[in-house]
Amino acid sequence: MQEDFAKYKNIFEKNSTFKLYTLFILFLLIFFQFLSMVYKFKIVPDAFSISIAFICICYLWLAEMSDRNQLQTINLELMLTQNLIKESHVDTIMALVLSQEAKDRYTYGHSERVTKYSVAIAREMGLMELDIEIIERSGKLHDIGKIGISDDVLFAEGNLDEEKMNIIRTHPAKGVNILEPLKFLDREKDIIRHHHERYDGKGYPDGIKGEQISIGARIMAVADAFDAMRSNRPYKQNLSKAEIISELLNNSGTQFDPKIVNTFLKIMDRFYA
Repeated sequence: MQEDFAKYKNIFEKNSTFKLYTLFILFLLIFFQFLSMVYKFKIVPDAFSISIAFICICYLWLAEMSDRNQLQTINLELMLTQNLIKESHVDTIMALVLSQEAKDRYTYGHSERVTKYSVAIAREMGLMELDIEIIERSGKLHDIGKIGISDDVLFAEGNLDEEKMNIIRTHPAKGVNILEPLKFLDREKDIIRHHHERYDGKGYPDGIKGEQISIGARIMAVADAFDAMRSNRPYKQNLSKAEIISELLNNSGTQFDPKIVNTFLKIMDRFYA
């Protein structure tokens, strides 16, 4: 990439030099024409002046088009490079998430599954591709904050007491803190912070409700809950399909956004194939 930029820089410098020479020639032609008008004699023939001026203008136009095309190429390459850097950051952090999940056979693959369910819901709802990409990245990283919670709490056997539950509830905010240095993940951080908010405002960490919760976080709340209900845990067995449907409907309008529950129920069979 550095070699490409050096090449483009040399081209721009040469083009700029030629443009200056061309403008200087045009200036001289205009100057001589002005003198001929003032002193009533021809320094440069009109036909010659017009020909040279036409050639100079054509060259300047072509050089400008060439520079614009090269700038567009550079911008495209910069965007591709930035995207590669972003994805490499996400992949690095995702490796940490996977290593955390691998410690417990009950949670292994949880983030990938939540991502799959969330993306499917978003597509069914007709969200824009950019929004779907943000939801996809958020799904992969939504539990990154659990890295900051001790294994004694995270993998405790049986039901957790209130103290340990309060520690677990810190993981969305911890996740945002971990990702804070990555300035390009602003919308993803919002989803990660709020994927445990409830539609009725009784969730955490901020207690926001309804449309205050981003659509991505509301989608992820349903996807996350579905994976939890479908998975075995040391303290409970996974629920049947009928039981999951019943839980989603019973909590529609309180824990979950009703529109998202209805959308998910339309596509839920895909995940039992």
